Amino acid sequence: MVKRVGKSPDEHYQETHGKLVKSLEEGMKMVEADAKLRVGVDTGTLRRSITSKVEDKGDKIQGEAGSYGVEYAFFHALQNDYLESSLDDNLEAIRRKIGDALK
Repeated sequence: MVKRVGKSPDEHYQETHGKLVKSLEEGMKMVEADAKLRVGVDTGTLRRSITSKVEDKGDKIQGEAGSYGVEYAFFHALQNDYLESSLDDNLEAIRRKIGDALK
């Protein structure tokens, strides 16, 4: 009789997958918070509409941050690229979080 010591490959996969999802959720929350600080405010509607989400599709984990359901001036977006610059500034931190999850 063979006695297994430690976790099975499936248990390792599930644990690592969960860590990756959590890391990406934390990273997207960082982008969301940074974007809310950068966006111009008139009534606050645009700032309140900025959210983030992570979709776990099994073999693919996808994160999004944006303002959903709110239209705003095209020229405002040209002058203040709050989402793009927020992602650029937080990209290395997100990569580190994902790398740490894989260790």
